Amino acid sequence: MPDSGGTIEIRDTRNDEVIDKLAWGTGDLDPETTAAPEHQSTQPNGSIERKASSGSTQASMESGGADEYEGNGEDSDDNSADFIIRTGRNPQNSTSETEPAPPPVPIDFAVADINSDGTLKISWTPDGYTTGTYDYFKIYRGLSEGNEEEYDQTVSSTTHEYWDAVAEGVTYYYKVSAVSTGAENNESSLTDSANAFSTDNTPPAKVTGLTALDTKKGNEIRLEWTPSSAQDIDKYGIYYKKKNPFDNLALADKSYYIAASTNITVVTGLEDGQLYHFSVTGKDVNGNEDKTQFEQVSSTPTDQTAPAKVIQNEPQNEGSGTKINLSWTAVSDSDLNGYKIFYTTDEPSGTIDVYTLDFFATVSPSLTQKMVTGLMGGVTYWFVLTSFDEVPNETSQIEAAYFKDKFPVNTPPQPLTTLTALNEGTGGKINLSWTASSESDVNVYKIYKATYPVLTGADYDCSVSTSLPTTKTITGLTNYVTYYFAITAEDVENNEGDLSSTSAAVPSDITPPSAPTGISVIKANYPGDGGALELSWANLLDVDFSSVTIYRSTSGLESPSYIGSSTSTTYTDTSLENGTTYYYILRAVDFSLNESTNTTNDGILCSGRPLDSYPPATPAGFAGMDMGTGGAVHLSWTENISDLDLKGYDIYRDSVPAAFISGATFYIDAAPSSAATYYYTIRARDTSDNLSVPSSVSLFVNDVSVLPPYDISAAAPATGRSARLSWKTAGSPRQIWLYRGTADSTTAVFGVEPSTRLAASATFYLDAGLTDKTSYYYGIKAVNYIYDSVVTKSTNTDIHAVFPCDILAPSTPTGLRTILAFGPSSTRDIKLRWEKPAVNEDGSLCDDLAGYEVEWLGSSGGVWGDNNVPVISGDTLEWTHTNLSAITYHYRIRACDGSAPVHYSLFSSSIAIYCDAVLNYAFEVDDVSAVTFTPNGDGIADSLDINFTLNQSSTTVELRVYSSTGGFVAELSSATYQAALSTSVAWSPSGLADGIYSVRIYINGSEFSSISVTIQGSAQIPPAANNYPNPFIMSRDGSTKIRWMMASPSPVKIAVYNAVGMLVKTWKISQNELTANYQQSGQWYELPWDGRNGKGRKVGSGIYICLIRGGGVDEKIKIAVIR
Repeated sequence: MPDSGGTIEIRDTRNDEVIDKLAWGTGDLDPETTAAPEHQSTQPNGSIERKASSGSTQASMESGGADEYEGNGEDSDDNSADFIIRTGRNPQNSTSETEPAPPPVPIDFAVADINSDGTLKISWTPDGYTTGTYDYFKIYRGLSEGNEEEYDQTVSSTTHEYWDAVAEGVTYYYKVSAVSTGAENNESSLTDSANAFSTDNTPPAKVTGLTALDTKKGNEIRLEWTPSSAQDIDKYGIYYKKKNPFDNLALADKSYYIAASTNITVVTGLEDGQLYHFSVTGKDVNGNEDKTQFEQVSSTPTDQTAPAKVIQNEPQNEGSGTKINLSWTAVSDSDLNGYKIFYTTDEPSGTIDVYTLDFFATVSPSLTQKMVTGLMGGVTYWFVLTSFDEVPNETSQIEAAYFKDKFPVNTPPQPLTTLTALNEGTGGKINLSWTASSESDVNVYKIYKATYPVLTGADYDCSVSTSLPTTKTITGLTNYVTYYFAITAEDVENNEGDLSSTSAAVPSDITPPSAPTGISVIKANYPGDGGALELSWANLLDVDFSSVTIYRSTSGLESPSYIGSSTSTTYTDTSLENGTTYYYILRAVDFSLNESTNTTNDGILCSGRPLDSYPPATPAGFAGMDMGTGGAVHLSWTENISDLDLKGYDIYRDSVPAAFISGATFYIDAAPSSAATYYYTIRARDTSDNLSVPSSVSLFVNDVSVLPPYDISAAAPATGRSARLSWKTAGSPRQIWLYRGTADSTTAVFGVEPSTRLAASATFYLDAGLTDKTSYYYGIKAVNYIYDSVVTKSTNTDIHAVFPCDILAPSTPTGLRTILAFGPSSTRDIKLRWEKPAVNEDGSLCDDLAGYEVEWLGSSGGVWGDNNVPVISGDTLEWTHTNLSAITYHYRIRACDGSAPVHYSLFSSSIAIYCDAVLNYAFEVDDVSAVTFTPNGDGIADSLDINFTLNQSSTTVELRVYSSTGGFVAELSSATYQAALSTSVAWSPSGLADGIYSVRIYINGSEFSSISVTIQGSAQIPPAANNYPNPFIMSRDGSTKIRWMMASPSPVKIAVYNAVGMLVKTWKISQNELTANYQQSGQWYELPWDGRNGKGRKVGSGIYICLIRGGGVDEKIKIAVIR
């Protein structure tokens, strides 16, 4: 396009009409031709012209003579209004002037909490604005920076501050913009964000204009006041007090709060006739309330308003001819005190004074129905009710519309609805019951009975007078037959109501018989073998008695089991276990199989215990032994194996029972005193409590008390983490027991198991493994005798405290030496090694070594301490100093322990070494970058050459091969060289299994460097040879051949990926297909690819990766494709 100018037309292709044009230019152009026929602009000003819609009229366009094609001048700024159809608004500038610039951003913008009253002040200064006029300013607010949204605006351009009521303690973020009076570009950019939070401590001002008005409704006063002008007003507090005024709100009888959205409240629950005083306060959103400044007004509530008028339901005829049932809607007035009922036989009209009518009764406010009695049959009555309160206020002038009329008539009684039939329980009887009729003239109830469900008057059975209870038992029925019943009510004039709904029941005997009495349980077969109990009882004379069932349990009433029945009064229970208590439950059963309650004798369970009369054998081998503890005897005997019902053994000391032993053949008697003779007797007892003939033994009990240790001392060695105890013994104890606790109390020390047990000859003990700077408490006791866990301990309870603390440093590490260690990256390294110190500075064993600290100096200067290495772990005995210069380095080392504070050894003597290269080397693999070996590979590496130059004499260089698991495979070279020289070693990895190997170089016995080597001699697919042609020019070659070699045929998967890893195409070739279609010669195979993807479309130019997978190995080649 020429710089001098031109035009662009926009046409409607449906009618070939030009609808818009754009003209531009800087040269001397002809006037711009617009889309309007015969219309011409006066300036080639680059304006954008747009035609209004066909519905637009000249009158709807911009005033000032502009037409429908007017432009807006040079389009140099935001001209979104350019393309708005100009119908009834002013979207375009009617001049050719450029659009106005937006107002400048306000300056001096600030946000601050000025008054601490729950408001924030936002202020700014308008910047100089010479091209327009300010209109107002916009306020943006948010709760985080960058999230401010339009919030409010000022009323004019002269307002340069804004007060915002906010919540206390919440940070608010603000921005401000300026808005001009212009039609376009009329808002400035926003200011930077500023924030603040309010600490509101200022309550709203005193509430004024308070008035109190009696509503005359009773128990309430209406308060009203001038609304608070506080921006942060939240609630109003209402305070009031009866009788006397108050000058302190705390003296008010009651108070409550209401929302600040209203300035009126009605205080309820007041006492009529009492003077009340009222005050109102304001409370802001932050809880600030001034309770010292308040107005006070007073008023007395009165009740001059009667409750609402009563709305009646339709009266209902009671049926006797003299009564009418009234009901009404309850009056909701809170002070309702009751109702009054009036009636008249004259039809009311207009407004009637109820006190000119007949008064019937006053009714409780809790009722909403009442029966009016004493009326005359066939006469129409009009009824009305009034309501009254406690004053009493009552509306006695009632309009005729509130009256309801009804005339009483005598009708048959209504059907009864509550007839119930129930089985009486003894058989042949049904109990009937019903609710009495509410009609006063009912005289009798008639009962109807049948064995079918639909009853008629022909099924009459009997009558029941209303003077009797509303129940009836129907007798003479057949058990297990269903009977149906109905009932009617009949009045004094023999008017009988309709049958009630039926109720059915089935007579049967469900009443249990009386329980047997006088039960007794006695032993059977005694004297003799026992094993049985005999039961007897007395049966009551129930006419339907059938039998007695018997239940038995060995645990009272829990889980009794049925054991039999009897029609007589005795039962013998056999095959029982002698000595076991059995509990019995007896129940009488009638012919209807009803069972009685459980039988007891005056509430006591019936029980018995079968016994035999044969005593067990005398225990054999009864013997006693003094346990030597100064007051204990060990008794033993042989078990009575032949007595199958053996219960245990009774032990007597000096003819007095001492113990009963069950399940054991020994007993330890700890009661005897020392230095005395004791006589013991044993008797076997069986489950029937038969006792054997006794067996006896006597023995003398010695005094074996033990003396406590003495001269006890406890100390903490300087090495820390241990305590050393020593003592002396008296007499001849058998052992020494040590106790340890972490609290200074007898219970904490001696109340636990001994921490250590020592031989009696021991006189000291070192307790190791303690925590430094922790108090430990020890006790020592002498033990004289140990037998079956019974011991005699000395009685001393003295406690000895120890506070272990390490105060010794390790000794200085020895054997510090250096080794030059240069790697393939040509960095100079020095490796330091040393020997671990075994003892502390005093020669004691060092068992808390934590690590080492190394310091070094270079020949460039410095002092010791300038360069130190962070603590090296105590398990490490070497450290490598890397990336050094060719200068002399000095080193020294010291050890430290793990105590707090840390103790350091003395530094070792320093050693020096000049850092120079010791070995330069390189790995070469037949010009192949990847160190991979494959048999029969075309151009594949078959040997590894290690070339190195030795720069220092008397250096041993070793080359070794290791497997991936670290196992040694082979040594390539091991020699000691006496002078600087260059040499090389070649390695051909033949005969090794597939895998990854490490070739390592050692200098003077230390690993110097290594390289990883991959061997895949037995893989099914060696590396793919190539593809041909490569690059593959699709328009010229048609296809490229992917070639690979395999030792033997195997299924193959080939995949092609683009440079970003997306799959392009795959082939899956079976072993048979491989041999038939792709084998070329020998072990070579070819697959042609035409450069198309899996959907048959040509791929684009670029580099593609071909993955050949088979036999567990993946191989890749790169294919260059040119379309």
